[in-house]
Amino acid sequence: MGWLMGRHGLACDNLVSADVIDASGQRLTASEEENPDLLWALRGGAGNFGVVTTLEYQLHPLESVYGGLFFYPRHHAFDLLRTYRDLTTRAPDELTAYAALMCGPDGTPSTAVALCHCGQTGVRAENDVASIRHAAPLMADTVGWKPYTEQQTMLDFTTPKGHHYYTKCVFLSELSDDALGAILHYGESVPTRQTSIRLEHIHGSAARVPIEASAFALRRNAYILNIVSAWLDPVLTDRCIAWSRAFAADMQRFAASDTFVNYMGKEDAAAVHATYGPNYARLSRLKLKYDPGNLFCFNQNILPQERDVTPAK
Repeated sequence: MGWLMGRHGLACDNLVSADVIDASGQRLTASEEENPDLLWALRGGAGNFGVVTTLEYQLHPLESVYGGLFFYPRHHAFDLLRTYRDLTTRAPDELTAYAALMCGPDGTPSTAVALCHCGQTGVRAENDVASIRHAAPLMADTVGWKPYTEQQTMLDFTTPKGHHYYTKCVFLSELSDDALGAILHYGESVPTRQTSIRLEHIHGSAARVPIEASAFALRRNAYILNIVSAWLDPVLTDRCIAWSRAFAADMQRFAASDTFVNYMGKEDAAAVHATYGPNYARLSRLKLKYDPGNLFCFNQNILPQERDVTPAK
């Protein structure tokens, strides 16, 4: 996922070729011309098929982007998240926006919206984000024209080095008012001020790729709820983990059966199967071809088998 996915797709959609060492130690090239089935599997199949030593990507010309962060007082959160929902529902391909409940450096609870517009027409970009900019009084506004390299690093401060982290992920097909209410409820009980609750939006080109075109099967407009507990004192470990798990469990009433594989933790086989959906059977056959002994198993594991066997729930 990334700031340009609405316009140019996901990183895996832009993978042109890869050099791979398979389970037998053989060096392979995966491309449209050589081992195209392996290229298909690598586009979303994670580390199940070998050690990738070289990646070749399709690049896209890009000048400056219109992006940054809006920070608002927390007491406007419900209306802001509804405005965020409206914004993302009608967002053009050029606009990607995330939202978060977080605390500022001084511990003040806030609602944040991070966005990037990669269109080259200034007036259009500014008009496309006007509704969220003026949705509530601003505490801070860093949105403006900037190099993409600056945009790409602007959220680094949200996960500083040296903290402990525990994350849970829930995939939401929509942001209903009830779901927003539940998110805000847990936002009032975060275990530490370093903890954040983040919403990421998949849309545009990333959502229009046919499901069977790559291993990655989440091809629809949807939201990823990313629950990120963070703390410094190890004494808080159990408390932070318990809060994250309770939050994620409660949100299952709004969740889809699949999720974003990069954010999965120690999930069972049924969850991995659901995430790859109709592509799992083909991935299993390719796993049998390229890694029949399941050497590459320390991941969201795809089991090598000749036919689809749906795990028991």
